[in-house]
Amino acid sequence: MWRLTLLVIVLTFQPLLASQKLVGTVIHSAALQQVQSYCVETRNAPDDRTIVSSDAYVIEHFLQAEDKPQGALRDLPWKRVADCTSGNPDAIVTTSFLVEQPIAGATQTEAALGITSSDQVRLKTTLLVFDAASKKVIYRLQTNRYETLPPGEGTFLTAIPLYGPKGLHNAFKTLGDDVRRIAGTK
Repeated sequence: MWRLTLLVIVLTFQPLLASQKLVGTVIHSAALQQVQSYCVETRNAPDDRTIVSSDAYVIEHFLQAEDKPQGALRDLPWKRVADCTSGNPDAIVTTSFLVEQPIAGATQTEAALGITSSDQVRLKTTLLVFDAASKKVIYRLQTNRYETLPPGEGTFLTAIPLYGPKGLHNAFKTLGDDVRRIAGTK
């Protein structure tokens, strides 16, 4: 009987756990395989969207922190160039954040995860890789993280500075994993 109960529990929560997985979408595999150098845009994306200045601050600090031997950027087999305009990279990586705060009447998934109070937010981190020459997207990743803001310290507006680096870390790790998977290396 306990096995049946365990099976029911696993099957019930499996969709919730799977929905938290990071999944990158390879749009142009051949172009992604040819990338040898990249830059991370902190000003304007190749499609002329402006990056919010607070996002740029988070991204720049993330780049400084993670461009170390054990950092997430080292998972990429590509060489990072500092400047997207004069560095002549093969690919341009852009990132953006969207913070959603659950309100009264949380969705079924949010309620199942226990997310119903105003101190919790959903942070969506989007990472796009553009072919530098054509300006076409060759890889896309969006992560969803549920975070609880620190009591008395966190507000809806502080979610990106608090949790943006986690979202970026996971996104760049996943990009590195996907690039190695496509290349057939580990």
